[in-house]
Amino acid sequence: MQITENMLSGARKALSRWTLDRAHRLAKDVGFSYEPVSEGYPETYEAVAEEFRQCNAARRGFRVWAGASDKTIYTSAEANWAFRYIHDVYHAAFRHDFTTAGEFATAVRHVDEVSKAFGADSLEARLIWIDTVGQVQHFAETGGFIDDQLQYARDRLASLVLL
Repeated sequence: MQITENMLSGARKALSRWTLDRAHRLAKDVGFSYEPVSEGYPETYEAVAEEFRQCNAARRGFRVWAGASDKTIYTSAEANWAFRYIHDVYHAAFRHDFTTAGEFATAVRHVDEVSKAFGADSLEARLIWIDTVGQVQHFAETGGFIDDQLQYARDRLASLVLL
């Protein structure tokens, strides 16, 4: 059975809801939430670690980049911002730097959590794998980021057949 647009749409919606909920639960755990901003967001591992420290001390929102949130696997910019918050907090909390190994370790945490929530063979788990591990691989190979993350996921999913 091929993956249809309806199947993809449903998985994207479920993953978006789960990500927003996960960000909310994470904010309770660490004591601060996030704030989407157009500038002034941390862009290096050192800046992310410092942002985490400052947010923890001041209980203020962790700044995440608000841009480029329209062509993602998520159904809203808000869900993409929530993902960025989770991703950056994991980098800081687990001391995963921005090397390929650090990005991969952070990606695997996302994949594991989504796999536990939806099942390892779920479309949601496949989407998060493509979006995190796939992008780490893409960056390692090309040195660049993927502009249209949703199309990238669609292209990777097109070759999958669900039994």
